[in-house]
Amino acid sequence: MEATRYLRDLPEGWTWEGPLAPYAAWLGEAFMTNPEDDLLPTGCTDSTWILHTQYFCPPELELPEAWDDDEAWPGFGFGTHPPDGWERLTWADSASQKGTRLKGPTFDGREVPPCFRWEAALGREDVVNGVPVRTLAPTEGSLGKGDLETLISILAAHTSSPRMHGAYSLCDTGAQLVDGTPLAVAFDLATMLTAMLSKNNTQFTPEFWWPQDRSWVVWTDWDLEGTKVFGSNSLIQHLRQHPKIEPLDWSRKAAA
Repeated sequence: MEATRYLRDLPEGWTWEGPLAPYAAWLGEAFMTNPEDDLLPTGCTDSTWILHTQYFCPPELELPEAWDDDEAWPGFGFGTHPPDGWERLTWADSASQKGTRLKGPTFDGREVPPCFRWEAALGREDVVNGVPVRTLAPTEGSLGKGDLETLISILAAHTSSPRMHGAYSLCDTGAQLVDGTPLAVAFDLATMLTAMLSKNNTQFTPEFWWPQDRSWVVWTDWDLEGTKVFGSNSLIQHLRQHPKIEPLDWSRKAAA
């Protein structure tokens, strides 16, 4: 009997390729199973986390008419820019204001990666500079528009390949064959942002994606509020020094 495919609706110009295994074999099973650990794909020499940007509405600024958090900022998924006048609050500043460390709780003896469980992550309403305000929490399960826009420009300078390969998380999509075989997806880096913005429904950056020359890898778990980038020392240093990115060299091994 012919296998039936359950495939999500891709952005324009994106295509489903063949079974994922041949495309992702270079990453290794151990890495793809636990990318939050201190493992590096072949050819990558360094890595860092990008904490998804969070915003707050200053108390003197009125909310837009008919403001709807879920419509304006879906939270779970890609998200868009906040309204004019909203301000960014870094996780580091949030942690300082709340008197907490930039780390999360421990479950089953292991510290959780950056997510809503970290006290430094803002909720939908939170206290900023001592005042209760409306907030836009970090996007969950995907880079947000501003983060992705900045990241793409950096990544493009560290690869010779315009074509990307990747894989969606099987937790949030039906991107697999009936027999459980996941499929690879392909798209162009230069049009990635505009293609995702052209879709009316909630979009997600792929869980794993990388250029054909395998010079770097980006990983975003479906329920985290941070993205991990693996690549050359020069790429990771570029990320650590960029003013629009909040990097974090978090490691479970380094956790107290």
